[in-house]
Amino acid sequence: MAFYMIELPGMADLIISRFKAGVPVRLIVEPRANLKFPGNQPLLDKFKAAGIPMRFKLGDGIVHVKYMLLGGQNKVVFTGSNFGDADVAPYQPFANYVDGAWYFSDDPAVVNSFKTRTDDVWTNTSLYGNYANVSGALTRKYATFPIDPAMNFLPNNDLEDYGRRTIAQIDQETQKIDLTMYRLTDVGICDALLRALARGVPVRLLAEPHEYRFDANRLGAEFTGPYNIDRLHAAGVQ
Repeated sequence: MAFYMIELPGMADLIISRFKAGVPVRLIVEPRANLKFPGNQPLLDKFKAAGIPMRFKLGDGIVHVKYMLLGGQNKVVFTGSNFGDADVAPYQPFANYVDGAWYFSDDPAVVNSFKTRTDDVWTNTSLYGNYANVSGALTRKYATFPIDPAMNFLPNNDLEDYGRRTIAQIDQETQKIDLTMYRLTDVGICDALLRALARGVPVRLLAEPHEYRFDANRLGAEFTGPYNIDRLHAAGVQ
C-alpha cells in the first residue's frame, strides 16, 4: 500500500488486523503530509508500533500516489483522492465531501503493473529510505511484469508521460472536452485546451476554487494555476 496520507483509523485497524493474522503488509508512506494532515502521524505511529514494514520518500518530491494492492486477490484500488474521511464518504451527501475518483481493477495487466511498480519502489535505495521495521536486504515479492502502456508511473519515460499523452488526446478531439482538475498548473495542457477551443471544440472545466490562489507553503511553480484559469476563462471556456 502506498499513500500520501491516511486519516482513517478504522482502515488502519483493519490493515493491522490482517498483518497480525499473518498477511504480509508493506507500506510506502509520506511523513511530510503531516504538515497539512496532522491526523496522518498518529496512524503512521500505529503502523510502526504494530511492526509493519514501512518505507518513505527521500529528498525532493513526495509520495503522492494512493493505492492498495491486494496480492492474494489480484486486485488493486487506486485513486487521485486520499485515504481521508470525506474522501471515502460524504459528511453531507452532495453538499460536503471530497470529489475524488476511485478505481477498482482486477485486470491482470493493471494489477501486474502495480506489482512491478511496488517492488521497484520498495527496493529503491537512492530515492526511498527505511521508515520503520525494515531490516536486511530489500527484496522483490512478485515476478517482474511489463508495465501496461495505459499506466503512468513516475519518473516518466516518453511512452508513459502523462502530459504528452493528454495533450495528444486533446489535439485529436473533434466533439467536446470536459476536464476536472484539482489544480490546473500545466501550461502545455492549457495551451492544448485553447487550441481545441479555437478550432470550435466546446471545452468545460471543473476546478477547485480553493486552489486558485498561490499559497506561501507551496512551490512557486503553482503561480501558473491562477494564470491558467484566467486565460481559459477569458477565452470562453465554461
